[in-house]
Amino acid sequence: MLASMMVSCNEKLEVDITQAFTNLTVDPATVNFPARPINTEKVTVTTSAKNWDFSKPETATWLTVEKQGNELYFTANENSGTAQRKADVSVSAGKAKSVTVQVTQHGNTVYYLEVEPTEISFEAKETTTKTATVITNVADWGFEKPASATWLNVAKDGNDLKFTPDSPNTGTSERKADVIVSATDAGSVIIRVTQAPFDPEPVTLEVDPTTIIFEAGETSVKMATVTTNADSWDYSYPVSATWLNVDKQENTLRFTLNSPNTGASQRSTDVIVTAGDANQVTVKVIQEPSSPPVVYNTAECHYWGDFFDTGTTNFDLWMFNSSDDDIGIRIEGFCTFNQFKNFTLDAGTYSLANNGNVRTFLPGNVENTTVYSTYLFNRHTGQYTLITGGTFTIAVSGSAYTISTSFTGENVNTGATVSDIRVNFSGQMIYINRTIPSFDNQYTYQATGTPGWRDQPGPTTWNGNFNSNKTGQFWEITNFGGSANCTIKAHYIDGEIVLDADDIVFETATDVGRLEFFVKYDGALHIVATKYWTVQYNMTTREMDFSGNIDINLGGSYGIVRDIPLQTGVRVFNKNTGVDLGWLTDVYPDIKLVLIPVSSPPAVRQSNMMTEGMGKMNVMTSKSVTVRKQIDTVSGVLTQIKRYDE
Repeated sequence: MLASMMVSCNEKLEVDITQAFTNLTVDPATVNFPARPINTEKVTVTTSAKNWDFSKPETATWLTVEKQGNELYFTANENSGTAQRKADVSVSAGKAKSVTVQVTQHGNTVYYLEVEPTEISFEAKETTTKTATVITNVADWGFEKPASATWLNVAKDGNDLKFTPDSPNTGTSERKADVIVSATDAGSVIIRVTQAPFDPEPVTLEVDPTTIIFEAGETSVKMATVTTNADSWDYSYPVSATWLNVDKQENTLRFTLNSPNTGASQRSTDVIVTAGDANQVTVKVIQEPSSPPVVYNTAECHYWGDFFDTGTTNFDLWMFNSSDDDIGIRIEGFCTFNQFKNFTLDAGTYSLANNGNVRTFLPGNVENTTVYSTYLFNRHTGQYTLITGGTFTIAVSGSAYTISTSFTGENVNTGATVSDIRVNFSGQMIYINRTIPSFDNQYTYQATGTPGWRDQPGPTTWNGNFNSNKTGQFWEITNFGGSANCTIKAHYIDGEIVLDADDIVFETATDVGRLEFFVKYDGALHIVATKYWTVQYNMTTREMDFSGNIDINLGGSYGIVRDIPLQTGVRVFNKNTGVDLGWLTDVYPDIKLVLIPVSSPPAVRQSNMMTEGMGKMNVMTSKSVTVRKQIDTVSGVLTQIKRYDE
């Protein structure tokens, strides 16, 4: 019995030891399937037993387990339900303790994947970034770009994909890449990315203008604008065109003449402009031939006296054709000073200067759209050219003048430089005195004077008319001394305005009135026996000044009285007896008349564009010369003070 017990104990011990030393493990111990399985899952069984086996629940019909070697292969059917399902697969080996493989399959959840847009296109030159948005409920999604699409950069940015070409497409074929976006259980979407092939646009080339014309002596720069879509452009012209210089500045061609055209023929050349494959453009450059001098048949010299107080005579020389005085030239210059009655233009060459010296002329100028001094004019077209350089020459033979110019200038309308301005004149000179009131004008006047003889003094101010008589070369001054019955004459003689004591200034059937000159000395009026008295005229203020001082020999104990004012008045006499009938006016030492134009041609000539300044620029104050004359004859002493109309 003891032996039997010992055997039993030994047998039991053998079993326990066997079980204890038989190992069994599985790896992995869990298997997870998605609702829609794609792969077969594998579990490795490791054991020291000679054999091992497995068992699967009968209810787990959705699960297939196969034993192959030391591995178990698990395959799950699709779980069409939404609930998770599980199965424990038991693995056993001899006396080893069995182990369990836990198999789980997720319920069938709906997964989605959308991409917007699915087509992205780029222009050939485009390298900007474009975006596609990925819409999915899968936690993790990814993309795959073809390895050959090296020209395209793709980057994931949150829920976006960013697409950027790394360079323009310079090839002639379209570039294309299919980028695949995928998400587990949600499938995949293809994004087609394309970049258009390089399609070069036609090269265009335009030049404006395509004709450049220079005058014979023009020295200004002229330009043409070049417009092209090419990266660069160029030009060429014949090396034989040495008279022309062409240079390029940005999108501009600049043309400059190297020399005037002194020949009688036009010269021209073609400048060829090119840009890539564009059709070339030809710019025709022309320089006109040297023109013969313009010949005018009329010359007027307008005398302004010493207008600028330079000690020289300021003059305007106008040359034009008698048939059309709206086309011509005006030259403002200076020559030797003389009173108008002795004035002639100096012979010689006149140069441009602003100093007022003898044989100089002023350059043309523009101020407030008015042209002054020396310029060419065409009033029909409104074209003016300022004379800015050169000389002119005057030759005199008897009373005949020959005038020729060699000027340069600037066209006021275009700003172009003009050279070789040649004008000729040959013939008699017409002299016009601008220091007197114009015979073309009619005036009224306002007079002032200091009455100094009658018991009932005459007026200190009065008005009247100053009427021009161009044929007779005199002016009528009505209402002289404030007397409505008195009209005197101011004569234009030898370039001076003079009063004539022989003029009858008042007349009835029996009586006449004459203008007489007096000096007032020692309480008496002394008649000055002179025929003429010169009146001074200020062309700037239009003031006529009758006053002036004289030296006179009064005879007897008086002798010579110096620097005494001359007085002017009108006396009336009987026609038959010569009896002195008294004063028609008072006697005045200082009468001044300010003329007011009433009807006259305009002081300036109007044109299409500019106004011509017939006056002067920068006018210096004009001097009013004090008259001082030596008169030696005394006619007598006047003591009667009766007034004719009393």
